[in-house]
Amino acid sequence: LSPVPLIGWREDALRLIDLRPRGTPIANYACRVERLVVNGCLVPLDRPCVAVIDTGTTGLSVSEDLYDSGILPVPVREAQIEMRTERGGVAVLEASVRRRRRPYPGVPTIEQPLSAEEYEEFPLVVSPV
Repeated sequence: LSPVPLIGWREDALRLIDLRPRGTPIANYACRVERLVVNGCLVPLDRPCVAVIDTGTTGLSVSEDLYDSGILPVPVREAQIEMRTERGGVAVLEASVRRRRRPYPGVPTIEQPLSAEEYEEFPLVVSPV
């Protein structure tokens, strides 16, 4: 994370949110979530939601409140996280356990060999925060 902008003002980008004032002990790459789609179902979020982007994480981590609410389709086999850019565009992060995933608007397709490993679900971590 940088204390000064590294992207030119003409470029579009996602606005990062500093979660340290909300209790996280370290600075993360976090962005406000516009829409969350899990297993093809839109998850109705009734409060602000953020995505913490950690390239070293395998799996999915959600709060106890979201998990216990019953609105999250489990087991999670695929997820799309949509975030609004500073210029009003939409950036989509996607994860899937499927070798051949369904097309999703704004996400380029990556061809996987049929021999690629496929899992039943993501490892799911439920935490109090």
